[in-house]
Amino acid sequence: MQLLIARHGQTVWNVERRIQGWGDSPLTDEGRAQARQLGARLSGVDLAGVYSSDLGRAIETAKIIADGRDVVRETLFDLRETSWGEWEGKTGAEIDAAEPERWARFISRGRAMNEEEDDTEWETTTAVPGGETLVHACARIASALKAIRAAHPGDDEQVLVVGHGGSLRFFITLALGLPPRRIRRMTLDNASLTRILYLHGHPPIIQCINDTGHHGGDAK
Repeated sequence: MQLLIARHGQTVWNVERRIQGWGDSPLTDEGRAQARQLGARLSGVDLAGVYSSDLGRAIETAKIIADGRDVVRETLFDLRETSWGEWEGKTGAEIDAAEPERWARFISRGRAMNEEEDDTEWETTTAVPGGETLVHACARIASALKAIRAAHPGDDEQVLVVGHGGSLRFFITLALGLPPRRIRRMTLDNASLTRILYLHGHPPIIQCINDTGHHGGDAK
């Protein structure tokens, strides 16, 4: 199976730099244009399935990409973004102003640059009140991946997953055998495309990460 991973298009909260998590914010006109560009990029791909998070921004992006295709779209709770609890809907500046000590402690942890630096506690214990840890969020993504692979066992099947910039990076850490905290070493832009190949009897192969070549011009 070739897994095509796409982050949702730009949202209002993306522009305002607000933490989204399980909260929701509508796509901007630019975000819808990004989704259309990605849809054009994938127009020649025979998709065996389209899966998205059950949050509105991902659902709308998947709908735009799959427009006109004879393919079933399915939403999965486990593809949701990491939950950021009571910080959702707020900017970093707003949180810093209200809770400077907690904000400083939160952003300073989990920054180990190599495996010799022990920051494992951060990914397993640190969560915003009402939110979830990285380990819990990664487990959700692993569950979703297991379900999708079971539904598409063929090596030649191509499947699209539309989700979120935070949680989708767990697909990459899982493929590479990295701990969840390593998502802080990578980024996924709005409506970007990442490809991971799963073949029977072989470890996952990452074919590309964060490809945005379809934006800003004719899709290729």
